[in-house]
Amino acid sequence: MTRRRPVAIVAVVLSVGLVLSAVGSCDGPGHRQDQGEPRCAARPFLAPYSTVDPCAPEVVLTSAAEVIFSYRPDRQPDSGEAFLAAAPLIAPDYLNRIGVSAAALASTTASTWARWSALHIAVTATSHVTADDHPADTSNRVSRVIAVTQRPGDEPPHVLTVYMQATRDNVNLPWLVTGLEVK
Repeated sequence: MTRRRPVAIVAVVLSVGLVLSAVGSCDGPGHRQDQGEPRCAARPFLAPYSTVDPCAPEVVLTSAAEVIFSYRPDRQPDSGEAFLAAAPLIAPDYLNRIGVSAAALASTTASTWARWSALHIAVTATSHVTADDHPADTSNRVSRVIAVTQRPGDEPPHVLTVYMQATRDNVNLPWLVTGLEVK
């Protein structure tokens, strides 16, 4: 009986260690707590955004940019549909303010959209945060300059510069897009 007790204690200690390491595993690079802020307790986004880290504002911004600037003209009436597809990553009040004008965020002409639609060309966007200057971060607001590259089928890529902002009300809520301007 005395031999089992140390094994049981070791098992409990290892189990607690595994649980604690799993809880802390989302504290990777890009998290605000890396900069001394309280631990983010936001719930994960639902599918199809479950891989987007709600505690990493730059990840939210680049993920939203990729959805907003990726198009399926043969299935979408205009680029505003792509903006709406990113709705889970966008603050509801910002989404309501943009409304039907979301299609104006894209620099795609109606004739180009019609051609892409007729030829079933999908436009895929990739994005990354640039090293450009941006306003200082606060505990609830982050602004970044995002480089977006759109690849419409086998056509030459289109490069956009997008100024984006994400905010959150507190550490229990996810970062959400609250500003977007294409330059």
